Amino acid sequence: RNDFNKREDIADPLEILQDGYKNTFGDNE
Repeated sequence: RNDFNKREDIADPLEILQDGYKNTFGDNE
């Protein structure tokens, strides 16, 4: 169960990074 928690930690920031990337590029037309 600890392994799953670690994986979610990586997916959490990853999704936030993608969101920021689109926001910075303004690809959310």
